[in-house]
Amino acid sequence: VTAERLAITPPWADGTQLFPLDHGENRFRREIGIPGDHLVVMYSGNMGLGHRFETILAAARSLAPNDKIHFVFIGDGARKPQIEAYRRVHHLSNIILLPYQPRARLRETLSAGDVHLISLDAKVQGLIVPSKLAGILAVGRPVIFLGDEQNSIATAILHGHCGHVIPEGAVSRVEAVIEGLLQNPGERRRLGAAARDLFDREYDRAVVVPQIIAQIESSVHKNRI
Repeated sequence: VTAERLAITPPWADGTQLFPLDHGENRFRREIGIPGDHLVVMYSGNMGLGHRFETILAAARSLAPNDKIHFVFIGDGARKPQIEAYRRVHHLSNIILLPYQPRARLRETLSAGDVHLISLDAKVQGLIVPSKLAGILAVGRPVIFLGDEQNSIATAILHGHCGHVIPEGAVSRVEAVIEGLLQNPGERRRLGAAARDLFDREYDRAVVVPQIIAQIESSVHKNRI
């Protein structure tokens, strides 16, 4: 497809519905029983065949002795049994598995995380774009992306200075980043503010949808000429 016929816009979220929520006001965080000064490492969404969990699970096992770090998985998919089995085999009480939650509670559930995980299998690079980034940015949370730097998710995180891009298999790096975020709440706040700033500029419905409409109208106008 020639460049002049191609327009790319990112998946968006509604910034009037999704925005940061402090732990003290978050009912969902209280329901899952995690104190405000603990660190929740969250994976929220599809646990499908296009995602990898080996590095995430290895990091969870290594960090298990630290009772202030919790890995919370919300969602479902073909890879969920892998996570369940790993938790069971290694007796990991720091892994919490929850089903999809009501959409009306999305602000609460996403804000319950202190840092969010996104993963992408190299085999599907260029075929899949995880859409969960927009919601994470909207609630102002840092992101750890596990995968290749040469894709739109990694580019956005690095461009927005709102998280970390780590190659699959680099377990020690994942551990170091998570431990650093636990020990440095100020860094979490800084990365979270950068995430929301990036959202406001590039991922909000109020920004993206008018771009899509403008592209359609421009195309229609050109075809009429």
